[in-house]
Amino acid sequence: AYTNAREKILNRLLKKHISSSPGYYIQTRIYTAARIWFTGINKEELQKASFMGKLKLLYPFLVTFTCIFGGLITVLILIFKRILSWKIYWPLFLLIGYFGLIHIPFAIQARYTVPVHMFILFLLSAGIATLAVDKTVKA
Repeated sequence: AYTNAREKILNRLLKKHISSSPGYYIQTRIYTAARIWFTGINKEELQKASFMGKLKLLYPFLVTFTCIFGGLITVLILIFKRILSWKIYWPLFLLIGYFGLIHIPFAIQARYTVPVHMFILFLLSAGIATLAVDKTVKA
């Protein structure tokens, strides 16, 4: 009963907050849509950290930003350029899309999309391989 009452109150407050500033809410959801694909950096910890500490903090960000977020953007481009086939990879596209969309309403947690990181990397590899084969065949 407590949980249901709390959820009703939070839902009412959320709707009130969204209606008072819909533009801001939409901006935060757009930011969240991108941000859930890479690990963030705590600014306070980064400022206090030694050189090696800074490297340890930057490493997860750099890896997830370049490989996962960058890979996702590249996969989207490869889909639109028809280098990756929807007919072949549609289950992976749907899973990645689902994981991305379902978490947009929530607070930012990059760990929510970790289960589909391997699919992004697989599709990125398939796209690169397709491009390499196309160039080899044309040459």
